[in-house]
Amino acid sequence: MQKIRFLGAVALGACLTCASAAAAFPEKQITLVVPTAAGGANDAMARVVGQAMSAILKQPVIVDNKAGANGAIASEYVMRAAPDGYTLMLGYIATHAMNPALQKLRYDPVKDFEPVGMLGSSATVMVVNPSVKAASAKELV
Repeated sequence: MQKIRFLGAVALGACLTCASAAAAFPEKQITLVVPTAAGGANDAMARVVGQAMSAILKQPVIVDNKAGANGAIASEYVMRAAPDGYTLMLGYIATHAMNPALQKLRYDPVKDFEPVGMLGSSATVMVVNPSVKAASAKELV
């Protein structure tokens, strides 16, 4: 939890830098889109960061979960949003690295988005049913 708070503070620092550059920002609610279902790690992180952003920016930050298509639905939604800083997305490896390799997308993960900052990282582990008999992990790939 302490690490999430620290990462949230880093993200807030980036937001404050943007806010100080444009004194009128934000004038309304900010939407933080999460490309996964509510209840998971991405959702939890977004809620912690959103709450801290709201307190500092003095505007509501709404977490909007838009799960589906491995994050492509949320990515397309954010890509089409007005480029005014009021719609942000908590992107992750699926939305910006895996999807382009696995499916045809209606968004470009590089050209259609501007990174704001990194909030955290997580490991990905490949596992197999213990009944699979292989001489080494190399035989599985």
